[in-house]
Amino acid sequence: MAQYFSKALFYKEWKNIRWITIFMTLSLIFFKINPIMAKVDLLKKGRATILSIYGGEHWFNFALLGGENVLFVLAFFVLVIALVLISFQGERQGGTADLLVSMPFTRRQQIFTKWVAGVLALAISFAVAFLFLTAFYQFNTRWIIDPYWIIPQWVLLHFLFYLSVFSFLLFVQTVMGQNLAAGVVGVISMMVPWYLLSVIPYYLQVHFNWSYREPVIQTMSSLSGYVFWFELIDARYDWASH
Repeated sequence: MAQYFSKALFYKEWKNIRWITIFMTLSLIFFKINPIMAKVDLLKKGRATILSIYGGEHWFNFALLGGENVLFVLAFFVLVIALVLISFQGERQGGTADLLVSMPFTRRQQIFTKWVAGVLALAISFAVAFLFLTAFYQFNTRWIIDPYWIIPQWVLLHFLFYLSVFSFLLFVQTVMGQNLAAGVVGVISMMVPWYLLSVIPYYLQVHFNWSYREPVIQTMSSLSGYVFWFELIDARYDWASH
């Protein structure tokens, strides 16, 4: 394990990203937990009924796994990008770069330690959110009929999603070696599969007069929804079965 991880490097990396960890935790509380608490507050004060809240009786399920995630997803996505940029910012400064080169750390240790520090930052943020949501659920079971398991489901889903985003952007940073440029290229690269699967069917219909009912076009159109990163963490509700 020592060939991949260094405690001294980890301490340095953690000092660099601890503020981002705090911001990520606060964003989870502000954009996700606070709106849920506000809804319960309305119910307790009689200013709203369960049926008047989006999602009806299953409002808690919709608030966590439904379509009320856009602002939170974008805000947290930006923070993950900042986490990656800050992790590599010191390496682009001459003095820090010379110091790292002169120390007995391999490039493998440096990259792996950055990844571990980033994983820890994400884990801490979502662990705090998990504890908040668990306590909130236990104290407000009167207003929530949805099962408790949707809380760990939401936490695990989003943690793995942002871990994947962080790992991919970290990989792009290690390949390119240019901090800001790698950040831009990494974000654009994440959108390329969705863009191609969305544009190619349109191109075939316009220039080759293919019908939308063509199996190839329908397959590509349906796949585009699965390669768009933000769609991966949106619940797909089957209205036909309800």
